Amino acid sequence: MNKSIIYSILFGAILFFAACDPIENREEMTGHITEDQLDVSATLVVVDGIQSNKIILENHSPVLSNWYVITDPKKGTRNLLSIKAQDEVLLTSVGENTIIFEGRNGDGSTITKTILVTVDDIVFKIPGLELFIGNDTSKTWVWDAFTDKGTPWGIGGAINDKSPSWWGPGYDNFTESDATMTFALDGGLVFTKTLGDGTKEVGSFKYELTYRVKNKDDGKESPWVVGKLIFDKNTKATVPHPQSANYPTNAAKPDAYEFYILALDEDQIILATLPDNILSDEVGPGGEANFWMFRPEGFELAPNDEQIAALTGGSSKVWSWATGAVFGNGGANGSGPAWWTMDAADVNDQKPGEGAGATMTFNIDGTMLLTKNTGETIDQTYKVNMGKFIADYSIGTLTVSDHVLAGYSPNDEAGGKPWVQDYNILVCNDNSLVLQYIWSGEDGTGWFWVFAPVQ
Repeated sequence: MNKSIIYSILFGAILFFAACDPIENREEMTGHITEDQLDVSATLVVVDGIQSNKIILENHSPVLSNWYVITDPKKGTRNLLSIKAQDEVLLTSVGENTIIFEGRNGDGSTITKTILVTVDDIVFKIPGLELFIGNDTSKTWVWDAFTDKGTPWGIGGAINDKSPSWWGPGYDNFTESDATMTFALDGGLVFTKTLGDGTKEVGSFKYELTYRVKNKDDGKESPWVVGKLIFDKNTKATVPHPQSANYPTNAAKPDAYEFYILALDEDQIILATLPDNILSDEVGPGGEANFWMFRPEGFELAPNDEQIAALTGGSSKVWSWATGAVFGNGGANGSGPAWWTMDAADVNDQKPGEGAGATMTFNIDGTMLLTKNTGETIDQTYKVNMGKFIADYSIGTLTVSDHVLAGYSPNDEAGGKPWVQDYNILVCNDNSLVLQYIWSGEDGTGWFWVFAPVQ
């Protein structure tokens, strides 16, 4: 383990706070003390003679507390560790760490003290790191070869998409399409990109899983982004094919080093940037975004034979609306429409021709025919993906080239998105098909469709 390199530090927002008291007493202080009167300390916890990455912060002076760690000595960048007088937090950098205490007197003046500590090893687990490195000390990721968009890199819509649904060059049709990336904990947070010829580019990474963006349309926090991933630009080690497709064609296309995290779990990483490799705290729906999609090395999709057999009956099978509440919204973790609901007859008022009497025929060859009750038909294709589970309750996804019966989200329709093409599968058996779509405009809302086979 190379301890001669000081690796990058996670954003303070993801550091683990483990103080006994959950809330700091921030009562207004009075009076004034000078820097040399400060009684503060920052002490590393020693485990078996090793100075660990857990640090005990103590302020015994009559001033309000703000603790910081320097994350970029060259720029003087610092992240907040704590606002408590006494606290325990985790550092994430092996080597010398600079701790800054900033106290505020009752008269509003501030006093500071710098404390240097040296971390020998990452002894205590760093929250969220297992999503990158797995249950071991490292994990290798490859391009997603299973995306139903036919490409793991390209352009799609900001806020509305989590894949390159607008354009992509296809598999193997871009530089570094055979490269891999490895996240590791090895004396620090280490990132390695391995090119197809075996060449390695080694650097460091940091992340912030509490980072979010706001939707420009309504000013609300959007679930589109679940975090931020940043690579050390000085090392030039970043994701495979880091160029943004939506950089101006008349400009040089520099590598991207900062990314939105759109998805991060044990079997998928999806990253994105806005045009010109920009990350903005406010994003407007409908604008462009560039996407990078990865899977763990050795990943395989779960079998979907059972679901295909249920959809097609082994060759061709006709589905229509079930009885009762068949369309509407409800809690995203629900099993069907519960808040605003309608039966098949009412659906026809919402989407003429797609209510009672309309059908969908799924064929074993991957084709699908939507037949409206007016006789109009729409030829489509479909794909079942059982390799992706949504929030532990969806068994997979169904993607269609156009839409299922009344396959729209009223919330998104007003924003110019007429049809939903990607659905979570809640139930798929011989007698029932229940689909769901999680509305991207507000966390916790789902739209549901309930179908039954035509006898």
